[in-house]
Amino acid sequence: MPAPPRVLPAAAVLLGLTAAGCSGAAPPRARPPEPAPAAAPAGPAAAPAPAPGTDRRPTGPSAPTPRALLFAGSPPAEDGAGAGEDGAGGPPAGLPSSALAASSRLTYLARDGLEIPALLTLPPGLPPRGLPLVVLVRSRAAGRPRSGFDPRVQLLASRGYAVLRPDGRGAGVPGAHPAAAGDPWSSAALDDLADGVVELVRRGIADGDRVAIAGEAYGGWAALASVALTPDLYAAAVALDAPPELGSLVVAGGSADGAAVPAAYPVRRPPPARAGDVRAPLLLARSADAPAPRPAATDALAAAVRPGCRELEYLLTPPGSGGAAEGSDRLTVWAAVELFLSRHLGGRLEEIPAELAGRVAALRVDVTALPPAVRPPAHAAVEATVEAAGAVP
Repeated sequence: MPAPPRVLPAAAVLLGLTAAGCSGAAPPRARPPEPAPAAAPAGPAAAPAPAPGTDRRPTGPSAPTPRALLFAGSPPAEDGAGAGEDGAGGPPAGLPSSALAASSRLTYLARDGLEIPALLTLPPGLPPRGLPLVVLVRSRAAGRPRSGFDPRVQLLASRGYAVLRPDGRGAGVPGAHPAAAGDPWSSAALDDLADGVVELVRRGIADGDRVAIAGEAYGGWAALASVALTPDLYAAAVALDAPPELGSLVVAGGSADGAAVPAAYPVRRPPPARAGDVRAPLLLARSADAPAPRPAATDALAAAVRPGCRELEYLLTPPGSGGAAEGSDRLTVWAAVELFLSRHLGGRLEEIPAELAGRVAALRVDVTALPPAVRPPAHAAVEATVEAAGAVP
């Protein structure tokens, strides 16, 4: 009888992946391994993966929900910043409930044994197996995703993607400090996102070759840091209005989002990450209203990422638009996200009207025109970003 295949621990594989050079063609990515058997967490049951060689484009309802209708209402409420119930929101008028994807709570085990609650949204009309997956990270570091209507989640589900939204470590625990179980800017928080991918691939729900990570604000930082630290796990990344620093933003006695970190808490900083480690296709977007020094830092990051990144798309919304993620141009930005993910994950794509396509083109920054070395105004975090990116001698 042949020896059974060796299964490596998820932590060793995900953190031990080595960066390889990129010559424009996508190198083969390591699929997340099946972790050692553990207590079965709550959530959707495992389903068999699709047979090799089958068409993996989403099938089922052929008419995606119109994006303009999804984004017709007000932006979704901000995620909670700690304990509390999930919020509730209603869909825009004229959007039938039959067009909406349902979200359910599940729990999976992080590699350090902590249970991570999350929301999983599955595309309506599709069997829950072998789906392309988008890990949508919350916008607040210590928050929880809300279970009410969210146009971003419904857009992604309508295009055939499963959407995983993990809670922050310690979020939702009555009386718990946000850093009680692990600081959101630490490597443990990034591990939680990767471990969620591993779990959904293990259950057969997600296709390990078609996983993207996306987020706004804190979620954008997490997407950037994740693709730098685990470059072979994600097929694409989207970072909107993100603080562009790739290293840990945790400082002694406090964290980047203002939450005090207990002095006795051993902060686990993410391993050193360089912008040159980002090889997965990346979509960056920010507002021209962003306070200094973020614009210069984001330009420096884009310039440093471009040589090794298989595809870099950079959007800049104009002054007064209110932000790339939730401002007046959010429909345009998310149309660009939809097109970007369709190219790299194979999801459905609603036809983009000429006027909207022209608006997307107008927001695009010519990344080839960015100077190879950008020296932003003096600021400690920006200096660290530029130096880590290799843009400063």
